Amino acid sequence: MKRTPKHTISVAMAVCNGENFIAEQLFSILEQTHAVDEIIICDDSKDDKTYDVLKNIVQQHPKVIKYFHNTEVLGASKNFAKAISLTTKDFIMLADQDDLWLANKVELLYSLLKNNYNVEHKICGAFCNSTLVDSNLSPFKPSVNHLSLRGFSPKDIINGEISHQQQFDLFLKRVPIAGHNMIFSKEAKEILFPFPNLKQCHDSWIGYNIAALGKWYFCNEELTLFRQHSKNVSQANRRNQLQEAIYSLKNNTFKWNKKLFIELVKRLENKIDQSFIEELYDRSEHSEQRALMLKKNCFSRTLIVYKELKNKRYFKYSRGWKSAFQDLVLNSFVKH
Repeated sequence: MKRTPKHTISVAMAVCNGENFIAEQLFSILEQTHAVDEIIICDDSKDDKTYDVLKNIVQQHPKVIKYFHNTEVLGASKNFAKAISLTTKDFIMLADQDDLWLANKVELLYSLLKNNYNVEHKICGAFCNSTLVDSNLSPFKPSVNHLSLRGFSPKDIINGEISHQQQFDLFLKRVPIAGHNMIFSKEAKEILFPFPNLKQCHDSWIGYNIAALGKWYFCNEELTLFRQHSKNVSQANRRNQLQEAIYSLKNNTFKWNKKLFIELVKRLENKIDQSFIEELYDRSEHSEQRALMLKKNCFSRTLIVYKELKNKRYFKYSRGWKSAFQDLVLNSFVKH
């Protein structure tokens, strides 16, 4: 009988001014039903308040926890990139400083990934869902989970019933994965580095690259308590679709998306099917067109919206008619 090999697991944690919640998060990782082998902590704080909270925990687990205090502030994505680069184990998980992991998170994600990790599928990953909670870990009412916030339902991502092409197309619409819910193989590091010079791109960058080169597997359980509070690096997880649309218009997130997809083309060219590269170009062009119309008059915007509706890119890469309405009508009422 063939035995499934035992793999080792690293956790990459990027922290900054995390003294309020990081101890609770660390204990939730250390007390998993399937133990992790390594926790890499990269601290972006300008002071020692976070380390003062961590010091005793680090000293109690010297073989597992490796702590690094950055000499310069890197920002969230570059800090995660540093932590990932320092990992040494077979599989890598990302951890935010203020969340809490349910006790069987590692066990379930690892069990899903280990059976699909082989010679043919060295680059692969798995992800779960998460429950949005307040600073006291109380779920919001009505309950909100991360996938629904991003506009997905579990039926969109059923394992075994979605092809590589379908999964890639799903990711091009909106990345369903958050960094705090993922586990991926160490071989992915070969394509991920260096990370692009874009703010808060780490989960999207990892998500797209693995979707293009390998496969993501989905665990339909909410295994992370995703804590929301005033000091979260990203406030995107608090916004409903209307608020997100207004934010995108005010901050021209379409320009950021265009840059991200161009970086993906540069990284993946000659490594994936040309049809995938063409889709990435098409996705970047859609973002460029949405960015261009931000300061156009109503007539000019109408022409661009008509074009994007006719070529169906609103439906392939955005939220369909909702996004068209955002660009044509809502844009008129938003100050840029």
